Amino acid sequence: MSDAAPPLIGRRENQIILDKISHGPRPRVTLQVWWAALACAAPDTGAIQATQRQLAEQAGTTETGVSRALSQLTQIGALTRIAPGRYALNPRAGSLASREQAAQKPGPHLVEPV
Repeated sequence: MSDAAPPLIGRRENQIILDKISHGPRPRVTLQVWWAALACAAPDTGAIQATQRQLAEQAGTTETGVSRALSQLTQIGALTRIAPGRYALNPRAGSLASREQAAQKPGPHLVEPV
């Protein structure tokens, strides 16, 4: 058994993920799969401990819908693919908020000497 802390998704990070889901393709299905994935995530590793069929049943969609949603969740950084057909909560999802905030701030400007 591991002493590692559970891979938590903070409130701000989850809001960013939800915003990306709502502005992406098939938002309803993707949201349902996200909730199902969170419910099935191992507390110590974040690995999704459900098959795509089980996620489909929980999310009220098809396995094809789950596959598309998992791909979308991976693309937006909420999940990471750990093996073919196997996913986990992205351990770097906590940095989503800081990346989003940094992207909105103007970068440093170089000034040419006179």
